[in-house]
Amino acid sequence: MKYSFFPLLLSTGALLTTAHASTAVQGSLARDLDVKPGQVIQVPITLRNSGTAAETVRVSIEDVRALPGTTTYLQPGQLDRSNALWIKLPATLVTVPANSTKSFNVTISVPQEVAPGTHWSAVIVQPDRQPSASKGGVIVNTRYAINLITTLAGGNAKIRFASPNLERQPEGVNLGVKVFNDGNAVTFPQYRAEVYDPQGKLVARNEVGKIRLYPGGGVQLNFNFGKLTSGKYTFLVMANDGVNPVVGTRYNVSLGN
Repeated sequence: MKYSFFPLLLSTGALLTTAHASTAVQGSLARDLDVKPGQVIQVPITLRNSGTAAETVRVSIEDVRALPGTTTYLQPGQLDRSNALWIKLPATLVTVPANSTKSFNVTISVPQEVAPGTHWSAVIVQPDRQPSASKGGVIVNTRYAINLITTLAGGNAKIRFASPNLERQPEGVNLGVKVFNDGNAVTFPQYRAEVYDPQGKLVARNEVGKIRLYPGGGVQLNFNFGKLTSGKYTFLVMANDGVNPVVGTRYNVSLGN
């Protein structure tokens, strides 16, 4: 397969593991907040205990680094665009009564002198007990990460598409593309890929869901187009966040057997 690459201007909150804990976070695991220098805001977090006994959870702050295929959680304040040191928790231990909810506020104090664009970290909620073991002996624990994403005016996202990886798989042709944000503001695009034959006819298309793209971070996209015959094609990949101009790239591909 041969590739020629032509840039074309067109425009991770998470449940970290799976277990049978009784306390869960209610609401979104990603909180997008437009803020101003010097502003102090309260972010409510609600926990729901569906069990028959009270449960105590531990609450902490960690940095989040999202790169293609991996999300890493770090000590607070490690990343250049961390807002972890702006955040104050009301307590590190919270007890949720049985079959009930418990709410608390996280305070974010934005500094007076702060760079424009997006700064973020995550509130981590996990049981304050030893992880339980399944019947198979596998140790499991549940950690909820609630991303607090604060954005100041003046920043911009800058999407960059890396070289593609094209494979024939049993279910069809798969196009893998790594996408990076070289800007200083978060973006939350929908991604679409289209395939054209040498006559410019659209022969296949595929979409993936919206994936948040943090400054300095990246995501791995995979598009499956079903069965394509051998020949020359143009693959067009686009990202559209509904706010900024659509951004895309074009790959000219010779597809073999």
